[in-house]
Amino acid sequence: MKPSFFLILFVTAVLITLSCKEEITKPVTPIEPPKVIEPGRRDYVWNETIIKSSMRGRHYLWFHSTWAASPTDIWAVAIADSASEYLWRYDGVSWKAQEIISYMTNIRQIWGLSANSVWACMYNGEFFHYDGKEWKRHSHVLIEGHDYFRVQRMWGRGDGEIYAIGNCFNYNEHPDSEGYGVLIKYDGKEWKQIEIPKVYELFTYLRKDKWNNVYILGHGYMTGIDKLYCYDGSNFKELMSSSTRMYLGDITTDIIAINNKKAYKLINGEAIEWVDFKGDDFTFELFGGKSEKDMFGNNNGILHYNGTDIQKLYPFYFVDFLLNSIWLFEKDVFFFIKETKTLNTKVLHGKLN
Repeated sequence: MKPSFFLILFVTAVLITLSCKEEITKPVTPIEPPKVIEPGRRDYVWNETIIKSSMRGRHYLWFHSTWAASPTDIWAVAIADSASEYLWRYDGVSWKAQEIISYMTNIRQIWGLSANSVWACMYNGEFFHYDGKEWKRHSHVLIEGHDYFRVQRMWGRGDGEIYAIGNCFNYNEHPDSEGYGVLIKYDGKEWKQIEIPKVYELFTYLRKDKWNNVYILGHGYMTGIDKLYCYDGSNFKELMSSSTRMYLGDITTDIIAINNKKAYKLINGEAIEWVDFKGDDFTFELFGGKSEKDMFGNNNGILHYNGTDIQKLYPFYFVDFLLNSIWLFEKDVFFFIKETKTLNTKVLHGKLN
């Protein structure tokens, strides 16, 4: 019995030793430290381009919707006196008016997925698509039981997942009525209405997070109250409301809501307070960011927040300038400004060397 016992003990010891040696020699995966976010640069070189009507006399030409595939490929939709100046494109050198096709005359928003997939939605529920070569009339969405569907915004992740919001009406309704808000989805083949509770507000902004929650901003036309809603595929709930205008913006992959000078991160159906700008000279008629320490706002000029302080990068000299669009790239930023005195559009391009 004793020899057997010692043999078992010896074998066990050898196995334990080998096991320990294997663990010791096994490579250890290093733990990467958290990525340090550097403050955004502020040393932009600025260039102004004035877009004005080619018609004689005093005529307005205001960009009201833009979409950028790159710093050298930007589309813009204008409110103009001439149909020949409704659609514009920037090629990295200059802005040129684009020829439009029939019925493409009342564009509410232009939005895209790539240079070869650009969409335009009309106030009357029509959608047009650009495939990199030409524009074509794509579809016309009507809401059952209503005469009119006014599209406000589009947003999507791919050609098989595009969302749009708007409001539906009947012609005999009071002209001040905003109808109720509508959410529709394009699945790559057709547009379908998503059933949500009837909210009699003007739907203004739209986003979707990585947890598949759809966020919608609604504006009460008669009350002046803004409300942020979340739809998770089953439930439609209100997250917050405000008597001041609210906005939705993007910072990398985060969706940010702005309410009364506070920034909230929208995380899995909840609004989590992130930054409080109260007391700072920072307003949000325009908002966007490249990172948490590289954010842009406005107040009589372009303001920049670097995670610590706010600095005015580009002053305006007239209080009636209205900013309505922003596009941010690694070394380029574009701002589109309505000049209410001249009726022109000013394109402000900032570039980092």
